[in-house]
Amino acid sequence: MRLACLLTVLQSAPALRLAPVDWHSAGSRLAVTAATSALLVGSPQMAIALPPSLNDAIVELSEASYPILKAQTANFPPFTAQVGDLFLKIKPDKLAKSIDLGLNVFDSVPADKVAAFTSVVKAEYSGVKTDTCSLVPLPPQSLLEKVKASSAVSKVDSAKFSAFADKWGAAFAALPKTESAICLPSTPASLDTLALAQADVGRAFGVAESKAFGVWTNAMLKSSIGLSDALPLADSAKKLAPSATSAEKMRFEKAGKMIGNAAAGEAAKARVAEQQAAKDAALAKAFGGQKKAEATNAVDREAVPGMTAGERAKAEAAARNAR
Repeated sequence: MRLACLLTVLQSAPALRLAPVDWHSAGSRLAVTAATSALLVGSPQMAIALPPSLNDAIVELSEASYPILKAQTANFPPFTAQVGDLFLKIKPDKLAKSIDLGLNVFDSVPADKVAAFTSVVKAEYSGVKTDTCSLVPLPPQSLLEKVKASSAVSKVDSAKFSAFADKWGAAFAALPKTESAICLPSTPASLDTLALAQADVGRAFGVAESKAFGVWTNAMLKSSIGLSDALPLADSAKKLAPSATSAEKMRFEKAGKMIGNAAAGEAAKARVAEQQAAKDAALAKAFGGQKKAEATNAVDREAVPGMTAGERAKAEAAARNAR
């Protein structure tokens, strides 16, 4: 169960720090995002509306997901088995490395962030019982056993699985579930809170670990899964949530695009902030601890009192190298 959660969350979290995985089919995107949630899972006067923040986009996707999740039927477990079988056809060495790198990502989250996430899960599921909640189907037990017995899993250091269980076990244990289904939170607002908490976990993923996982897994998928493999999944995905209305499905699709754009915007802001921090550090080093504002102005001015030509050249070089 935990391995399935790991793989699903890693492959379907565009709001997180991970490099995005390339999913071509709209139906696949719907199904994968729904699976992730189940496993937890501008001013009107302005002429041009400001883009939504990432948190706003996460809330919108969460709320759009709620009726889709409630509409899941017995079609969902066979679909997840179809996805699982496709993944298990990937060469074991390649898939094992992807799993290994994914475990590294989850292990990179600080303990206090894990504790905070676990607290949110416990609070939002407080009082929710499997005999009275809205149940969402989980991948079949047969698939989980097949994954567990696969060559790929056998190639991953068992100590990493133990470390993952130790770190995240309390959060998974707080999810009310049976062998075949998991409880949906009692209200859309609770699902919103869980989605935002999941995004906070994603922001805590290690940069290096996330990049390594994203680069390797994207390359693995592109080289291992072709269009002929993906098309049957797209057809099966169309049969999911049959009772959801066209408006609900359209809102879900729109929310998926919104969160992708918002995540890209947040990533761009993070890159700019990192570049500025590097520039500030270089300037501080060049000026021996001089105040940031003074050091920055020194580069931009033609001359400052007491600044020699050599000092100016040194500052300019430091600024260029920091860009």
